[in-house]
Amino acid sequence: LFVIFRQRRLSEVQRDFVNAMTHEFKTPISTLKVASEVLQQPGATDNPERLQQYGLVIAEQVRQLQAHVEHVLQAARVDRRRITLHPEALDLHDVIRSLSLHYEQACLKRGGTFFSDLTADPSVVVADHQHLSGLLHNILDNAVKFAGTPPLIRISTRLIRTNIQLAVGDNGPGIPPKEQHRVFRKFYRVAEGRVPSHRGFGIGLFYVSRVVKAHGWDIRIGKAPEGGADFILSIPLSS
Repeated sequence: LFVIFRQRRLSEVQRDFVNAMTHEFKTPISTLKVASEVLQQPGATDNPERLQQYGLVIAEQVRQLQAHVEHVLQAARVDRRRITLHPEALDLHDVIRSLSLHYEQACLKRGGTFFSDLTADPSVVVADHQHLSGLLHNILDNAVKFAGTPPLIRISTRLIRTNIQLAVGDNGPGIPPKEQHRVFRKFYRVAEGRVPSHRGFGIGLFYVSRVVKAHGWDIRIGKAPEGGADFILSIPLSS
């Protein structure tokens, strides 16, 4: 009975993943199709402003497709083998600032606010630059995706003894306490209180957990001051 139940559960997880992936890819592909049809219409090239507008639409949809593909590839890579790290001394604040502009713009487009409070001093850590950036991308992407209307995103750092505490919070529905220990499982997606049209693949936080484990860091989920989810990461300072 246990084997049958486990096989059934794996089948359900696989089906949910395929359905989610189909949904996430369908929207940008449909938008690209419409944009390409408009640009093929007679006289489309006679209006530079219209060309620029649809050029921006195409670029944004391609970016979304690239992000979806990268999420799937990230999960596949970390699932096949242990993460190989190339650690180096990095200024955490520089890494955050290099990533924040995109998500700040995403908030502004929806009439929201992106608040940055980077007070940790010093802020140098030893980490793999690629995986640290990937981790932050996934957490910030989740925050923007599930934030309320208008969105309010907060990213902050502070020094606690020999560790930097990095927190990313939003004003969305949050994650129920009973679900918080499960969200880092591969393919697991929270249903309660979340936005059905933005449920994702359930692999972003799985990747985050593997990166955190490989570095020997700690991560937990709490309730943000804004009412949503608060992802809190503890990273040792560079010695």
